[in-house]
Amino acid sequence: HLYKHADFAKKSNIVSDSILVENGDLVLLDQHKKSKILSKVFTGRKALKGNRLLPIDKKIFSDIKLINNEGYLFIVMVLDINDNLLLDPIISTITLLDEDDEAEKLKLVDSIVDIYEELIDNSNNDISLEDKIKKRIKNIIKKNFGIKPKVDMTIVRV
Repeated sequence: HLYKHADFAKKSNIVSDSILVENGDLVLLDQHKKSKILSKVFTGRKALKGNRLLPIDKKIFSDIKLINNEGYLFIVMVLDINDNLLLDPIISTITLLDEDDEAEKLKLVDSIVDIYEELIDNSNNDISLEDKIKKRIKNIIKKNFGIKPKVDMTIVRV
């Protein structure tokens, strides 16, 4: 495409001499001398996120892509010091379920409670418990909905 654009500019008499450049080329533009590529500047690809210019390979962009395609689930579990579940898990499913999918949401909460009760005796700490629950709930969602969302979870001890 770049070659065709330069060729079109010459044939249309827009310019008498065109120079074919690529992203990162540092070009000397001079009316009296022939324009030429001086060097190349390596910057990497960047994207605008809000008012920030970030490298395209930042994790935030892969997370956005994952959430857009597969969804996002956030779970909060409130436990006491003796590992008793003090209330039903609190979940945020805005990219998985609509607000009118209350039955599906309740089934998801029940599944989380069942998984918790199955795993609590074999977990050394809250972080390993969170990881195990996240993995199991991802598999359940994959089986029931055909997607594998990003899942974040926090255990709160009171």
